[in-house]
Amino acid sequence: SVVGFDDIIYARYLRPKLSTMRYPIELMAAQAAKLALQLAAGESEVVQSRIYTPTLINRHSVAPVRS
Repeated sequence: SVVGFDDIIYARYLRPKLSTMRYPIELMAAQAAKLALQLAAGESEVVQSRIYTPTLINRHSVAPVRS
């Protein structure tokens, strides 16, 4: 079994299709940009903790568990 990371475009077109972990990249980038702008503006109360949960995209590169 093989699992990729970041759900690159090629994962869908490989044979077998590559199972992968997908992170919310767009959300992470938007929040990072917002934080950078707040820090650049001198806002001191911008310390935030975020937890991002990946999603497993199950395609065909992972074999079923044998009993």
